[in-house]
Amino acid sequence: MSTISAKDGLLIVAHGSLVQQWNKPALALEGVTKKLLKERGITSFACVRAALMEYSQPFVADVIKEMEAEGVDRIFAMPVFISPSSHTEEDLPNILGNEYNPATLEGLIEEGTPLVTSKVPVTLGPTMIYSDIIGKTITRQVKELSKNPKEEALILLAHGDEGYMDFWNVLIQQTDDEVKKAIGFGYTHHGFVEMGQEFAKKIIPTVVEASKKKKRIILQGIYLVSGVKTMAQRFGLPQAIAEAIKDKNVEIVYSEKGLIPEANEDVADWIIKCATNWQKIKRK
Repeated sequence: MSTISAKDGLLIVAHGSLVQQWNKPALALEGVTKKLLKERGITSFACVRAALMEYSQPFVADVIKEMEAEGVDRIFAMPVFISPSSHTEEDLPNILGNEYNPATLEGLIEEGTPLVTSKVPVTLGPTMIYSDIIGKTITRQVKELSKNPKEEALILLAHGDEGYMDFWNVLIQQTDDEVKKAIGFGYTHHGFVEMGQEFAKKIIPTVVEASKKKKRIILQGIYLVSGVKTMAQRFGLPQAIAEAIKDKNVEIVYSEKGLIPEANEDVADWIIKCATNWQKIKRK
């Protein structure tokens, strides 16, 4: 039982999308986190809420206002993002009022993103790159798709903020190494592919090269919600690949899963660990 005297709130923050299908698994983390807290007998958070940074409600500013009305003294905000980016290092701090960048604020205001006006202090937690969630989840998902790893090629795909590529380079290499070691692939490759018309064009050369060595190729994404299959269909990748390797007898397998909702319990566990460790910090 916690002896924390402050009335703490736990806020889970996801990016937000105009597509509600994307928002649902992120917002579902609120219920999963509450469930784990209850099962573990952790009662040190007066309220647990999920919010979206932009594009869709519930907005961060509105949820924090509601938490303040419930008498919360301070808030731990956990960003549900894979890696540090301009969203976690610029947008969120400016929304929360912890940072002032007029260029960032102008963009947020133009998008209709409400800004926080609460007097309750908010501490922003780390992204998932500092956890073991990504490697564990991707390994599990690839195992489900693999039949004979020695005879298969694995291609990992990701996209991230160009200004934070050092983080992504480390993340995707570590994930590649972890999956290769756990499953035993003889051939792996990874790369960064931005969304849009270039999606198919940039992936095809990698697939063609892999098709020279293996007869079964698994395409696995390191994406929060979307699977490679959805993105591939959106940008015409299956048709383009079929045309590029039409003279080869190669099977292409598209992963259909993102990190969440499949890993929601792991993500909720990470949120709770970070939040409760934050509570233990003694400040004068």
